[in-house]
Amino acid sequence: WCYLCTQGVSTAEHPVKRELERIRKAMTRCKDVQVQLRGRTTTVNQQAAKRIVHSGTRTPGKQQQQQEDSRLNKQRDAQDRAMAKRARSSSPSSLREAAEKRRKT
Repeated sequence: WCYLCTQGVSTAEHPVKRELERIRKAMTRCKDVQVQLRGRTTTVNQQAAKRIVHSGTRTPGKQQQQQEDSRLNKQRDAQDRAMAKRARSSSPSSLREAAEKRRKT
């Protein structure tokens, strides 16, 4: 634009003037957005964050451990009953051996 002025070209109707105006408007919009974003901040719900971290890192309590042990014992008992049902035709010693193997694992 300055070069055109020094050469004596009319800048009022030149395409460069329209381009400079377009750029000025875009920069104004960008500045407005930046001003709006400065006022915003991200907030963290600290109580929720603590609950999430706590639940993901804690070890199970005594009651939960007992429930898990009880569930595993019920599963083993059900497996033993199923094995006994299948082994009824087998000898009693083989049934005892199978049950012992299950309890060791």
